[in-house]
This record gives sequence, structure tokens and C-alpha cells, in this order.
Amino acid sequence: KRDASAERMIHFYEKKLEPIEASLERLETKRDKAELICLANEVKIDEQESRINDLEKKKNDWIEKCEAFGMTEKKARRYEILKEMDKQIEMAQSKIYIMRKENEIRMKEINLRLAKIHKKAEPYRNRKNQFIRIKDNRPVDFNMPERTELKEHTEKQEVKSYKRGEYVETEGEEKTKRDPREEMHDVIEQKEGAGNFEAWITKLNDHIEKKQELKKYKDLLKIDQENIIQATRLHDNTKMTVDNFKKIITQYYKIKKIDKKLVSEVINNFK
Repeated sequence: KRDASAERMIHFYEKKLEPIEASLERLETKRDKAELICLANEVKIDEQESRINDLEKKKNDWIEKCEAFGMTEKKARRYEILKEMDKQIEMAQSKIYIMRKENEIRMKEINLRLAKIHKKAEPYRNRKNQFIRIKDNRPVDFNMPERTELKEHTEKQEVKSYKRGEYVETEGEEKTKRDPREEMHDVIEQKEGAGNFEAWITKLNDHIEKKQELKKYKDLLKIDQENIIQATRLHDNTKMTVDNFKKIITQYYKIKKIDKKLVSEVINNFK
């Protein structure tokens, strides 16, 4: 009789939790998608930082050449070419700041909403667990503290730069014809193993086709280029390292709810 009463109460609290858990699931999916955009922004930040490094190197080389001819640095900096480089560096730094702020705001908002819903669910979860303990003949603590699960969602999370709203397109991704002066200087420093997004996607899909243990899951694992470009808001020619590409693909697979072990098989053997 006690078990039947406990079962009824468990069922009662499960019903109470159903809409809350459904809201949590939807919001967690939204968080996963936001994290993918944040990772994509990190790739664009890396691209801008490489561009800044390249421009700084060009500036220093120019000043050194001027000084070799007996010109002071102050006089060398009067040249329009250096003023143009300074302008481009300032623009790149501004874009980095905006993207990092966007990432921070995006993740903070979602984590606050998750914490609020978890807090709403806590009383029902605790009562349900109490009746499960009764049914299982375990000691029941009716003054149970809040579940530590809430702490996970309320703690301040360190986020590597994650605005709602308009997408900020970075230099190097523009579709329109660019200023010839910018073309002359806008050379992104190529990091070891760097390639463009489209090339990495093609290489990964080929890797899945060639690996026997992965080939049977190819319909699940192969990347749809149009879909992932839409999800990340990256361009097919965006430069990135293999490590950054792997981070993006891992998060993309997470959204697709692909088994973690299978994802590891894909990622760990891809170079």
C-alpha cells in the first residue's frame, strides 16, 4: 500500500515536471547552437588577430627601412601607407571586441534562463526523489538541500568571447570588391595546418568515406556544407586551423545528438 501511494506521488511530480523538462531541453538545444556560433566567432577572432599581427610586422618592416635611410620613426609614420595600416588594425581590434562582447552576452542570457527554469523544477524534483526513496525503503531527508545541479547553471562561466542581433562580418569575408590599398596589405598570416572551411569539410567527408568503421555511418556523419555554414554563420573561405575546425565539428555533432564515442572516432583520427 505504501509503495502504491509513493508510486502515485512519483507519477504526480513527473507530470508536474514534464513541461518544465521540455522547456529545459529546448533551451539546452538553443544553448548548444549558441555555443556553436561562439566557437565560429572565435575562428573569426583568430583570423582578425592574424591579420593584426601581419599588419604590425609590415609596419615595423617599413619603419626599419625608413630608419635605415636616416629617417626618424616620427617622420616615417607620416606616410599614408602607415596611417592606412593603423586604421586597419584599429578596425580589426574593434571587430574582435564586438564579437567577444556578443559571445559573452549571448551565453550569459541563456545560462540565466536555464538557471531560472532549474530553480522552478527543484521543488518537484526533490519531492519526487523523496517518494522514490520511500518506495525503495531508503532513508528520507525531508530537509534536502537544493540539488547541486542548479549550481552548475548559476555559476559564472568563463566564456571566450560570445550580441544578439545582427551578424558582424569580418574583413577577409567580404563578398564585394575591396579597396586596392586593403588588398595590398590584407594578408592573413597562415598558421600551421590552416585551411579554409570548405576544404576542411570536403576533407572530413572524404575521411568518413574512406574509414571502414565510419563509412557505415556516413549518412549520419557526413557534413552538409550549406547547413553548417548557415548554423555557424561562417563563409566557405573562412581560414581556420584543424584544431578550430574540430571544435566546430564536435559542437555541430552535439547539436545533431550524435553518439559521443562515434564523434571521438571521427575527430581523433582526423588530421
